[in-house]
Amino acid sequence: MSNQDSYVAVCGPQKATPAELEWAKKVGQMMASHQITVLCTGTGTQSIGAWAAGGVRSNGGVAIGVLPQDRSQAIPSLSYSIPTGMGEAHAQLLIRSADVLLAIGSGWSSLPEAALALRLGRPVVALGGGRLQKQIKEFKDLIVQTEDPQDAFWQVYRVLGLGKRA
Repeated sequence: MSNQDSYVAVCGPQKATPAELEWAKKVGQMMASHQITVLCTGTGTQSIGAWAAGGVRSNGGVAIGVLPQDRSQAIPSLSYSIPTGMGEAHAQLLIRSADVLLAIGSGWSSLPEAALALRLGRPVVALGGGRLQKQIKEFKDLIVQTEDPQDAFWQVYRVLGLGKRA
């Protein structure tokens, strides 16, 4: 798999902490610099997805929003948006479209996405989401946990099969 063929879903709480938002932006910038496409919900200006998409776009990368409803909800930092009209069920499309899930923070919104990703055999990297491992106890060995955004990116890079640090 080449970098350009790699899709990473980024999720987290809709109302994230300032630190979590900065992590999302940093990871988005790193994904863009390595030509990895970022998928997110694409709504909520103070959401993890919005800040990840902003980081991606600031470095010339591609951010795709898989929207719960219509394009009126789309954040401006998206490269492309896909209106699903599916409400919460849009997460199915988001996770199925991704090769890896990066869950930032420990909001409840990360739990269903992580559970679905694990069920589908998608790797999960959790940045600052120690609570996620506790919530999904039986799968905790399948979740790569880190507290550093650069390490989170390199863990995603590794599980994508793109090798070690460039």
